[in-house]
Amino acid sequence: MHLSPEMKATLEQSKPARVVVALSGYRQGSAIRARAQTIAPALQAFEESTLLLIDSSAWGQTGAGPVVEREQFGVRTIFVRPGGLTGRGELLAASLEAALALHAQTIVIIDPNMLNIAPEWIEPLADPVLQGTLDYAIAHYPALSPPFLIQDSIITPLLEALFGIPLRHPLITERALSAGVAQYVVEADVWETDVARYGIDAWLTTEVLLNGARVGAVPIPQVARRAKNTRDRTRRLRFLQQVGTFFRFVYFYRDYWSRLSTNVEAHEPLSIPQWHDLPKTEDAQQWLARARDAWSPPLRKDWQEAFTAPEMLEMAEAVMHGALWPCPHDFWARCVYDLLVLYHQGDGDPDRVIHALFPLYLARAAAFDALWTTAPEQYERVIAQQTRAFWHMRHAFVERWDTYLPLEQRNMLRRLGLL
Repeated sequence: MHLSPEMKATLEQSKPARVVVALSGYRQGSAIRARAQTIAPALQAFEESTLLLIDSSAWGQTGAGPVVEREQFGVRTIFVRPGGLTGRGELLAASLEAALALHAQTIVIIDPNMLNIAPEWIEPLADPVLQGTLDYAIAHYPALSPPFLIQDSIITPLLEALFGIPLRHPLITERALSAGVAQYVVEADVWETDVARYGIDAWLTTEVLLNGARVGAVPIPQVARRAKNTRDRTRRLRFLQQVGTFFRFVYFYRDYWSRLSTNVEAHEPLSIPQWHDLPKTEDAQQWLARARDAWSPPLRKDWQEAFTAPEMLEMAEAVMHGALWPCPHDFWARCVYDLLVLYHQGDGDPDRVIHALFPLYLARAAAFDALWTTAPEQYERVIAQQTRAFWHMRHAFVERWDTYLPLEQRNMLRRLGLL
């Protein structure tokens, strides 16, 4: 439970709201208010609607009660100020709890970091859920600016190639949920894990998809422009929690993906177009510098143990130093798949596997950032080529998953002359 019993009781005694549009954040009060003012006119399309604003950083402010209801921005607005919540996931859970306490049938979640959110986006998201056509609707944009690099390099290709789900933006933050899905999410046993923080976006859509809900992507015609995260101190944590959350899905739902047939083309030699003539922009150079800084001697040793083929380590270092530029699609797919096996079947700390992938990801992100900056019209084509590389490597991944031997067993077999 993310709201206190007193807060829930206050909300339950309030006038019910059929549609709730919620924004939440920590230390984002100005962004929440700005986005709320922008989208407030959209609520006039629904009867019994409420704008719900969750701002945990406002808790305890003088004159600010934990739940305040008033007419603002021309619509009914409820401010909820829970204390002690800082993670993205737990703030979303608090939003869902508050909306359910208001007896909402449809809950629309909007990210205050979406800078160009428009009132016209709300009704297309909410309507399929409100009409009972979908249980869960997510926005589908022609592009995101700047791109979600973790999504584009890891989550999107794995979701399609491994699970057979061609969802272009699985980490998108604008979504609408039915009351049933919201109740399922709130009651899920995940709120003591990474899902409570940055792992929420990697968990929510995939969890709903793989558990039989009716999910649909709603086209939004505009390019979505979001606030850029420039904080280096959170970059590694975001990567660890989002990728770790998705990697755990691979194990929990192994029966799902193992039943899917591998495309016969994956058994044949396949020429995957690589990138070429991509300039190293100033920002790309900074990404590469971060990759080199993150490449520590312990991580290098982890790579030596993870990959028996010495050329894998040599290629990884060439990518991170910019000598092999940009990172080849097939090499990237093999690294992700091999470390995914090691994450689940290795005999060490799984988080060390994610940390080992992080520097190479930074070098991969350097190329994606340069591509988006210099040739954005080519971005989606390159994403599709990358996904094809993941499809091509899928069969090898499944074989390695089924036959993998941990390092200790490999060393023992070598000592016995059996390997």
